[in-house]
Amino acid sequence: SSQSFAELVQGRNLIHLATHAVFNAEDPFQSFLEFGASASHRVQLVDVLGLDLAGSTAVLSACSTAETDWKRVFDPVSLTSAFLAAGCHEVLGTLWAVDDSSTAVLMSELYRLVLDESLSWREALRRVQLAALRGETLRPPGVSSARGPFAQARVSTRKTSLTSPLRWGAFTLSRAM
Repeated sequence: SSQSFAELVQGRNLIHLATHAVFNAEDPFQSFLEFGASASHRVQLVDVLGLDLAGSTAVLSACSTAETDWKRVFDPVSLTSAFLAAGCHEVLGTLWAVDDSSTAVLMSELYRLVLDESLSWREALRRVQLAALRGETLRPPGVSSARGPFAQARVSTRKTSLTSPLRWGAFTLSRAM
């Protein structure tokens, strides 16, 4: 429920959501994050607007979280903009549907750069996207012995080409002014 979601995310410095998202082009305020099969497991964009996420960073590792109806130039509404309006100082989102296994590899490298090398989210995303474009390996050495939540994804994408911008170009970082 939106109440449970609010309790889980408020007061956190980092919010990582790896889930399903739906952008509603007809009525962007009806866009939502989905955490289960029933409507009761959805968090609507309007629910996010009511949260206090001051100072948080949100990583929305889901499809179309930064997508907006570009015909609404003066009123761009997306899940990403809702998290910014709720107080997040930066939000990583996606402009279109993203592949789960490629996303897991990209997220693994992104977090390695942010946590292990102390890079900013902006610089880490830039480096990950450039590495993907160049066809560089985005997995640490020893894929088969990798640990952590992304280990299985690293193994399953061993033969997946990440050079296509469709696999990494959707990720964008938005910051509050």
